[in-house]
Amino acid sequence: MTYTLIYHPRVVGDDIPRLGSNKNRVEKVISSKLTTRPELFGRALAGDLKGYRKLRAGDYRVIFRIKGNIIHIDMVTAPQFIKRPSNDLLRSYNGPKSCGN
Repeated sequence: MTYTLIYHPRVVGDDIPRLGSNKNRVEKVISSKLTTRPELFGRALAGDLKGYRKLRAGDYRVIFRIKGNIIHIDMVTAPQFIKRPSNDLLRSYNGPKSCGN
């Protein structure tokens, strides 16, 4: 199965530009792993983040959801900026809806 990537506007506007020289490496990991086998490469998150997955791309983490054959990329961040993305932080990216949107 082939997957389609959909980036949240804040990922495109804020997160990716902040990657600097790491941008190409992170984009390569996203395109190679998430478009082929996202369930294999992305680790499921638990608790209030159930439904989200994370993928390690060098020193960065890609937070995403799988909805059928569509991958919603909700956040790209470095661990020093956020140890564990909270549901409130992800909600600020995704609007006031729950993780099940």
